[in-house]
Amino acid sequence: MKVFIKYLVGFSFFVSLLASAGMANAELAPDVLVKQTADDVLTIIKDDKEIQAGNQQKLYGVIEEKILPNFDFDRVCRMVL
Repeated sequence: MKVFIKYLVGFSFFVSLLASAGMANAELAPDVLVKQTADDVLTIIKDDKEIQAGNQQKLYGVIEEKILPNFDFDRVCRMVL
């Protein structure tokens, strides 16, 4: 499970770096938003025993709440394709 969490956090960080050009939340500098989001997600994952036990639905909820609102994934997908 720890490998999955590390993979998920790493992937999320990578995607957030790609999305920094098309930020939906332009109030913060891109590097600040990425760092703040990564720190928030890591703190939640470390403190939540259900996520550590493998509750994927709760993990998906954290992703939807903390990561998805801050980044323009449609634009990132268009840039990649």
